[in-house]
Parts: sequence; structure tokens; C-alpha cells
Amino acid sequence: MAQGQHYTTFRILVVVLGDQSAARPAPPTEAERAFNRITGEYYWGATWTRPGLDLPSRCLCTMTCLAALGREGPLRSHIRGALHLGFTQEQVIEVFLHMTLYGGIAFARGAIDIANGVFLNG
Repeated sequence: MAQGQHYTTFRILVVVLGDQSAARPAPPTEAERAFNRITGEYYWGATWTRPGLDLPSRCLCTMTCLAALGREGPLRSHIRGALHLGFTQEQVIEVFLHMTLYGGIAFARGAIDIANGVFLNG
């Protein structure tokens, strides 16, 4: 990854997730460090910086997808990110209420439970 691309990737990561992105422990293996570089370059660099959607819209899409897929860990991070970007708690819950009939009641309920946990415990 070029130095400028690394800066852009890190900048987007911090803008969306805030300080929580730095809280994760350093990867113990070179393989995981390589995985993080590759996924960071494409996930945060190439995808989140594309024209056409602003960061809050991308965050909303991401939360919805993660909720519908039942990806609890990343969903927690992106709920925190949504709050960091200025979403209210009501807006976060509304995202999951809206996805109920599209993604399923169980996934929406699970996402709401995860969101309430994030609201209470950070």
C-alpha cells in the first residue's frame, strides 16, 4: 500500500470508528498483520472513499448488512462508529426497525439488543 493510501485508509478508519480503532491489540502474527493491511486497503481505503455516498450513508448501509448477516462483533463497532459520526440512538434503532421485514425479525431484534448494549456500555 502506498504511503498516501495508508494515510487515507487510517484517516477514514478514525473518522468513522474514532478512538476505538486504536484500542484493538496489535496482531500477534505477520500473517494477521498482512491480512489487516490488505483488508484495510480495500475495505477502508477503496470502498469507504468511493464517490457517490457520504460516510453516514455508508455507515447506515454497513450496519444494515451486518445486522442482516448476524455479524455481532463488527456490528458493535459500526454502531459505535455511527454514534461517533453523529447518529442518535433513535436513528440507530430506526435502521434496525426498518430492516425488520427485509432482513428478518430475529436479526433486527438481535441488532437492537446489541445497540442497546452499546448505548449502555459503550
